[in-house]
Amino acid sequence: MHASLGWHDAQIPVIPAQAGIQNSLQLSSALDASLRRHDAHLNRQANLQDPDGFYDELIAGQRGLSDDKADALLARLVLILANHIGDPAVLREALILARIEP
Repeated sequence: MHASLGWHDAQIPVIPAQAGIQNSLQLSSALDASLRRHDAHLNRQANLQDPDGFYDELIAGQRGLSDDKADALLARLVLILANHIGDPAVLREALILARIEP
């Protein structure tokens, strides 16, 4: 029986925070290569009607929790939203983009 590879098996580049333009270009190339393998696209346009309101709710949802419990809440939220999205290519693109520090 042949087992298929899931999105968690993708090779996500590890780029240190102090990396320069060279590593940023490598990450961009990795993202481009990932997108060429799939037809899915992550919506990168502003899509929340009230982004500040959502941010406030996100912070309020963690208020009073220990760091470990807040981390667990965020992990559960990510898994819930990943299940809602369902497309491994979109999730892979989001994961790669999330690794880029602003």
